[in-house]
Amino acid sequence: MIGLLNHKQHDPNNRGLLFRGKNARTRAYNYMRSRSLKTKYELSAAYLENGEVFVFKEKGNDFKTSHNHFVKKDVNIYADVNGRLVRVTGLVHTHPFVHGNLTPDNPLSLSESDFKLASDFAQTIDIIVIKSSNGVGAGVYRVSTSGNGLVYPQLIFNF
Repeated sequence: MIGLLNHKQHDPNNRGLLFRGKNARTRAYNYMRSRSLKTKYELSAAYLENGEVFVFKEKGNDFKTSHNHFVKKDVNIYADVNGRLVRVTGLVHTHPFVHGNLTPDNPLSLSESDFKLASDFAQTIDIIVIKSSNGVGAGVYRVSTSGNGLVYPQLIFNF
């Protein structure tokens, strides 16, 4: 019922979508995957400290860019969820198409912006791979970045 109410209230272009309750991450991942397949552009979401997942609005996103609407306050990062600030504990976003050679250097095609975002979350970011030309399967990968820019993806959710 909550998912249905959220979906009815969702204006993906101008508002975010909140997933709460049981299996919030799984439902958010599936939504982001199907939406990214349909629109062919990136989507971004915040993991909230209360276990919810907030998918940010899509306005301004494109094939290689998604916008995170964070509020940085003191040493914490927050998301404005329907007028209330909720602390963000992590980030996930889609990569509609991963290209290039499958190399240990950067198999998920992380950009400089991805590395910067990871630095806000203990050098870790989750990437939803939609499609690839380099043998990386569709799924959610947890990526830990190191000081020299190398990434170490670990599959945490398989579609």
